Amino acid sequence: MNGLALLAAVVAVALLAEAADRLGYLPGFVSASGPFLTVSTARGKRLLDRLATAPVPWRAWGNLGVVAVVAASVVATVGVVVAALLAVTEPSSAGIATPTAILVVPGVNEFLPLSAAPELLLAVLVGLAVHEGAHGVYCRVAGIGVERVGIALLAVVPAGAFVQPDRGADESRGLAGWARMYAAGPTANVVLGALCLLLLVGPVLGSVGVAPGLAVGGVFDGAPAAEAGIAPGDRLLAVNGTAVTDGDSLDAALAAAGARVRVETDDGTATVERAVTVVRSDGPYALPDGTRIGAVNGTAVATEAGFRAAARDHPVARLTTRNGTLVRPLGLAGTTAQGGALAEAGIGPDTPVVLLSLDGERVLDLADLTDALDGLEPGERVPVVVYTDAGGVREGAVTLGGTDAPLVGLYTDPGVAGSVVSDFGVGGYPADAYLGALRGEGLPGATGPLGRVFAFLLLPFAGVLGLAPYGFAGFEAPMRAAFSAPTGTLAAANVLFWSVWLNVQLAAFNCIPLFPLDGGKLLRGGVAGAADRLGVADPWAAGTYAMAALSVLLFVGLLAVLAASWLG
Repeated sequence: MNGLALLAAVVAVALLAEAADRLGYLPGFVSASGPFLTVSTARGKRLLDRLATAPVPWRAWGNLGVVAVVAASVVATVGVVVAALLAVTEPSSAGIATPTAILVVPGVNEFLPLSAAPELLLAVLVGLAVHEGAHGVYCRVAGIGVERVGIALLAVVPAGAFVQPDRGADESRGLAGWARMYAAGPTANVVLGALCLLLLVGPVLGSVGVAPGLAVGGVFDGAPAAEAGIAPGDRLLAVNGTAVTDGDSLDAALAAAGARVRVETDDGTATVERAVTVVRSDGPYALPDGTRIGAVNGTAVATEAGFRAAARDHPVARLTTRNGTLVRPLGLAGTTAQGGALAEAGIGPDTPVVLLSLDGERVLDLADLTDALDGLEPGERVPVVVYTDAGGVREGAVTLGGTDAPLVGLYTDPGVAGSVVSDFGVGGYPADAYLGALRGEGLPGATGPLGRVFAFLLLPFAGVLGLAPYGFAGFEAPMRAAFSAPTGTLAAANVLFWSVWLNVQLAAFNCIPLFPLDGGKLLRGGVAGAADRLGVADPWAAGTYAMAALSVLLFVGLLAVLAASWLG
């Protein structure tokens, strides 16, 4: 479902609800306001009274919650300010690719598949109910009246829950009680998330394992595997009779095979006609995606290994493709950096160039360059061979700098001369790594106690953040086939995973000291209390001004991050 279809559905339901409300067809406990439906009741008030009958432990826990939420508010403020400064000074660091990436709407947010909608909606509804229920309990603990409790729906999708305190209550009296009440919502979400996490990593994930074979996470368009019918979610079990268990075993099996291979999958057998295919490209020397390379300077090639071997013998070569013959330099392509080693060697800055060799070592791609630099020291002067459009192949020498990017002053393009090639064209799905992250083991680049927490929370975005080849959006089809578990276990794991993830998001978001969030209201009360002790004539006005000023600052900061992402 795209954003336009979702918007049309919301508008249609809103119009029907508004018409029913005006004609008196809606019951008294349901009201319509634009696209929102509100369902309220007074029955929940009696439950809140019963839950608040032991005020002493509630107050003790509430005091801890206030401290935690205040600390989180400080961290959130610093985080938004730093993110805004980075967005202004380095727009590429903002990292939000599209406006829909901030919406927790399955099928609209690219990281949340539509198939996860039931689990996400359940997690949202439970999280909001617990959040607002905690507010309600602490209202009664503090002696604050509650007028209504209920839920808000965006069309038919749960969009919020609410506990409406007595509008006549004086918030300037009993500030401690109000502070505990505001902090109760985020604190309750953290507790609920922790309970769901214990259930997830204990009995549920304890019965989940990785299915045999190598799960296919992605298939490049036009690649041989795609033409043979292999698709994401398939599991590769063997190549020409050789068992496949992971990416390394697949590479080994393909290295020992010829141009035609028989691939056994969990869904049958496929025959793959291997061919050197461009699967990703960038830069002025790159070949278009999908290009098939049949020969290098007349030497026939059918595999990636054969292509690389032929390319090493020909720094500039004729490439035979389905669309004719092309001449290309075969090396590490890129653009020279201002003040970098290559630019200072006479090539000049911002110049497209192909590095063919360094210190006598042939260079095809970034991995070759890294190997060639191994053992060399900064300050050494080494010979290089490069190709430029203006001068063709030329020899020279560069003085090596440090190990920081860009190496030898070259902003590199991917693969060989900007073209990444494959003779098979699949990407393995690291199911074992995702299970490890869910169990608290972290991901490469995210270790240590805090890193393991972030690895769990960032799993849906792991692909774009470079923590893993793909994002993990729960145990959803088609990648559910990568895991093995008893019936119903993966569905339970999905509910628990999204419950943990969304409750942490709800808690963190509400800690931002931005009106009308809990963090903003807590800031207003805290400043008012401090102003009162300092003898300010109107302490409540001081608190309101402080909340408004910080809200404007944070709102502008968030807009800066979004603008840098969408416009940069």
